[in-house]
Amino acid sequence: MDCKEAQILLIPYLTGELELGSEQCRELEAHLASCPACREECDSSKWGLEFIERHKAQFAEVLEGVERSKAAEQEELLRSWQDINAKLDKIEVRGRQEKRILALRTPWKVAVAAAAACLVIGLSICLMLSDPQSSERLVSQQGSLPLAASVKIELLSEGGRISLPASEEISTSADELKTLIINGRHRLTMNANSALLVEPLEQDARLGCMVRLSCGEIFARVEHDGDPFVVSTAHGRAVITGTTFDVRVTDDNTTLVVAEGMVEFESENGLVRVKSGQISQIAAQSAPTEPAPCNATELTAWARSHEIETALAKIKPFSDAYDLTDLWLSASSGRIDLEAIDYDDWVEKKRDWFEREFPWIFEIQRALAKEGTEVDYPELLLKSGQILRFAYPAASPRWLCAVGVDWLLELADVYGRDRQWLLTNVPASGSAITGSASAKKQVFGLEAFEKWADQIKDGRQSPNGLASDTLLYSLHAGVYLANTRTLAWLGTKNGSLEFKDQEKAELLTFLEAQVNTANELTGRIIRLFAISASGPCDEYQGLLDGIIEDIGTIATCGKGILEYEDHK
Repeated sequence: MDCKEAQILLIPYLTGELELGSEQCRELEAHLASCPACREECDSSKWGLEFIERHKAQFAEVLEGVERSKAAEQEELLRSWQDINAKLDKIEVRGRQEKRILALRTPWKVAVAAAAACLVIGLSICLMLSDPQSSERLVSQQGSLPLAASVKIELLSEGGRISLPASEEISTSADELKTLIINGRHRLTMNANSALLVEPLEQDARLGCMVRLSCGEIFARVEHDGDPFVVSTAHGRAVITGTTFDVRVTDDNTTLVVAEGMVEFESENGLVRVKSGQISQIAAQSAPTEPAPCNATELTAWARSHEIETALAKIKPFSDAYDLTDLWLSASSGRIDLEAIDYDDWVEKKRDWFEREFPWIFEIQRALAKEGTEVDYPELLLKSGQILRFAYPAASPRWLCAVGVDWLLELADVYGRDRQWLLTNVPASGSAITGSASAKKQVFGLEAFEKWADQIKDGRQSPNGLASDTLLYSLHAGVYLANTRTLAWLGTKNGSLEFKDQEKAELLTFLEAQVNTANELTGRIIRLFAISASGPCDEYQGLLDGIIEDIGTIATCGKGILEYEDHK
């Protein structure tokens, strides 16, 4: 059960309309036990219902008072009630994206709204009767009663999530960064020496938020939910519908960098649409500059680093099995420009990673070198075909694929060596011939991708979130796919893997898609570690959906690659 389904069932559950012990009831209770945001909403709704029940007598008295009022006062108060009711209706619209939610507007809900309105009216009457001038003040303010704060702001800290009041300034010191979760789904990171406040924003009968950035810099991931999200500065504003971006403001100008999606950037003198990988600036009261290409990854590195460091702190207990530096680079690099890679430099930088992942390849390399055959590890990996293999589950925290004796024999045969040579010179061959329990459990190819996706789907449905071993496997797999497919791309590009021209171009396209999708998947896994299963439900579930989609893309490309391998 996800958050939307839980919110639909909250009121029937609290009012006893949802049958106790039913499957829906059990699923809801399991969700509430694992989701702090929904549990908080449940507690708030329960308090509201109890409040109405406790104060029925006062509400009745207020209604009596209204009936005794003068005709003019009654008319004025009626207008007040209509204004309040209209605003309550607008609040009610927020988040109602599915038509079935409208069915929850049952008589009890109308009664709650009416009772709340009567309470406000009753208090107003009391003030008028006690102070003659207050009646004039009330009349002058009709139609402009303040909306209740509708923005939920949480500060992420080592001790958990701290709720912050809306419309109050939030700031950072010279050596401090802060991460905020807004409305349970939007993540905003504040750079050092920054100050902002977050206010409710009503627009087209929807309620969102306005971030007023007075100084400093923010990096935000805004999920598309149909509600308005605007960042305002002294020079202009950015209107966001769902994207990743950075806004920096100084005394002289406001700069917008878009990492993903598209943002409308406007001032009183003009508007531009800034797309992914572009930058624009508003100086003083001028129009925004025309969007220009930029290195968005580099310009937003400060925020990504903060996010990743938070996640790596949680991965640290597993640091013996995972190279945290390599994880950091994978999660923070953004889209990889394979054409720009220096082959020799990349191969040397990745040498340690490949030796940890494929130790038997390096054993063969050293054994051949002792006999005068010099060959580097990329050639051995490419000729063995192991570079394109993928397994589920992982053989160990260090190895994704367990070594197979047939692979070793095929590779040794390429260099004129036999089985006896392997047993004598390559220690890994002994365990490969014997066979390990982990190797027998593994499946390869497209079936492995399918099983991996199924594990993520199971975690998507579980109230406890993704199992830790699945999370760690996914992290391992994301880095593994990015590195191995990059080497395969480089080998295909330089001719180490031979294909016809047309086949080569299409294979390079598949490999490039796998590399960047795997890198994006690794970033999602890092963010999952950062928020953990107890984090904001919408964000957590959204990341799992993204991972499932990424695995599907990688598998589709893998199918195309296998077809070329078969033709080879």
